Amino acid sequence: MIRTAKFALLLCLTAYVSQANIISLDSSTTLLDSSLFIAGTNYAAVFQLTGGGSADTSVMLSLFDLGGGAGIDQSIGDPVSGDYLVGPDSSLASGIWQSSGTLQLDVDPVNSYALYSQEFAAGSVFSFDFQLLTDLAPGGVPDEFDFQLYDPTYSTLLYDVALDATPVAAPEPASWQLAALCCAALAAHRIGGKR
Repeated sequence: MIRTAKFALLLCLTAYVSQANIISLDSSTTLLDSSLFIAGTNYAAVFQLTGGGSADTSVMLSLFDLGGGAGIDQSIGDPVSGDYLVGPDSSLASGIWQSSGTLQLDVDPVNSYALYSQEFAAGSVFSFDFQLLTDLAPGGVPDEFDFQLYDPTYSTLLYDVALDATPVAAPEPASWQLAALCCAALAAHRIGGKR
């Protein structure tokens, strides 16, 4: 019975744990100008979400890692636009580099563009996690999340990655049945263990 419960739990975790999306740069990353990502260099990080149609889309960014580098306070020269929210304290000049910093960008059919940028002094790595959430109907035009790295003057694009916010299919009925089996097996294991 214990083996069955553990197997059912493993199936549940495999079926329902979502994988985080991560973007990471380090000293082995070749930039668009053929240079390498170098610790001690100042860069400008640019995050943008562009609407492509009728969907409401958000991108949630967190777990910013400067790899021993240092964030540079938000300045009037760092472009921002549209609906964005910096957390946990939006009033801090440290912006996304504050402790446990987060960033949310939102677009909808009325507000089709959101952008946030901020400079940093690179450490050994630069990485962040992100999650795209959208109500895009299958077959619709997807919204797009872009991360770009520029020099501090925002004049030279050094790195660019773009990802579509595609809809996530709802679980099939068989998946719900598997979840029910998982719960039943765990309950049976718990009841069996009390005897």
